[in-house]
Amino acid sequence: MALTDPVGTTYQGALEDRSPAEGVAAAVHAAAKRFAGAHLPLLPADDAGREDREHALAEFGRCLKQAS
Repeated sequence: MALTDPVGTTYQGALEDRSPAEGVAAAVHAAAKRFAGAHLPLLPADDAGREDREHALAEFGRCLKQAS
């Protein structure tokens, strides 16, 4: 799937919306950043899980920029 492909949202089997995958991915990234901003600071700075999540979020952001 390319980021320009449409993503369909269904409810009870009926198509409700079609959105470009890029818009859906950007919304997911924004929500993940908000969640991370609120919750990652609660973990110790040297926590491996925190570091993994920070790295994954940054990589996701780079992928979105390269694709657009």
